[in-house]
Amino acid sequence: MINNGVQFGEIHSYNDLDLLLAPFVVPPAVPKTNMLDIPAGDGSLDFTEALGVIRYYDRELVFTFTVNPQSEMTFDEKITQVSNALNGKACNITLDRDADYFWEGRCIVNEHLQDKTINQIVIKAIVRPYKLKQEMVSKRYSVNTIERTYSITLGGKKPVIPVIRHGGYIKLTFEGKTYLIDSKSGVTTLPDFQLKVGENEFSLVSAYTDSTASIEVYLEFREGEL
Repeated sequence: MINNGVQFGEIHSYNDLDLLLAPFVVPPAVPKTNMLDIPAGDGSLDFTEALGVIRYYDRELVFTFTVNPQSEMTFDEKITQVSNALNGKACNITLDRDADYFWEGRCIVNEHLQDKTINQIVIKAIVRPYKLKQEMVSKRYSVNTIERTYSITLGGKKPVIPVIRHGGYIKLTFEGKTYLIDSKSGVTTLPDFQLKVGENEFSLVSAYTDSTASIEVYLEFREGEL
């Protein structure tokens, strides 16, 4: 076993493919700026945060691997093995050195380098701008016919839309709007129920008027960092 590699879904670069990872850096996230030039004036108008949050472009992670010199495969056989396993694969990507987080992306076997002393394979991954925590956050609420206000403080940097798991019909109020949640599956997401980094207040109440029984409600999400 080795702890200086990359986990591509269920496949580990060293433990499964016998590849040695060269040093690399994670490139910074590039914000999507929206600048409008003022033809008759100085400078420009900045609409980057017009919707309240900064958005970012995808990132490109480039991993250079050296084939283990002790490998029993020829270089051509190793290229075939790696290509079959990873080329075009969409998966979660975890770096051993940062194992509490993962990236969501797609892999491309990008380049093969061979000389008399070293054989290398380059894998590029196009990933979403945020790295996500492995551990899911789950908040539990017991909801009845008395409306109560709750607060979630979202850490990290990424706004999130929680998955709502509920054992009955409920009403949720957020930023002045009320939503009736009556999905028979018991699992709901509301695009407008987006938690921002920092404190978020919302209220929950049972939609049943003829019952005092409590309804179990869970909000689940992952925090993300840049």
